[in-house]
Amino acid sequence: MNRLRHILQAILWTSVVLTILIVVVYESHWLLEGGWADRSACQFVWQIVMELATIVAIPVALFLFRFKRIHRLLVEGRMKALHTWSIVRLLMLCVPIVLNAVLYYQFMAVAFGYMSIILLLSLFFVYPSKTRCEQEMAELDDREKLEQNEEVADKPDGQDEE
Repeated sequence: MNRLRHILQAILWTSVVLTILIVVVYESHWLLEGGWADRSACQFVWQIVMELATIVAIPVALFLFRFKRIHRLLVEGRMKALHTWSIVRLLMLCVPIVLNAVLYYQFMAVAFGYMSIILLLSLFFVYPSKTRCEQEMAELDDREKLEQNEEVADKPDGQDEE
């Protein structure tokens, strides 16, 4: 569990540091901002794609473990599935943060900056602390027991499992 938590924290902090590094590089004028500012059609496409990605990524990342199929995989596969889906959940938020930061400086359009900030704030809800990891494991155990109880309750009387 600690290994997984350290991997998740490394992903999170790497993306945050990378985003800060992008800001420093552009604000120090080591790279020129606004390189794509004259490409309005390109900006429109990127803006729509990133807005949709942001709008979809946040709720999906927050409720990822509650989807039935993923929950089933987590219960069956346990640590391997938890490892995989925890990384997927974090990357759903971290990749758009970095991409929005780059696009902000390339197009100098504030919408990309705002989306990056919103995604950054949403990271607080999935921060891989020790307490959160233990809580999510306990929730998986509780849901697994609840599902087993529902299966037993749904069986007609007099039928035993074979």
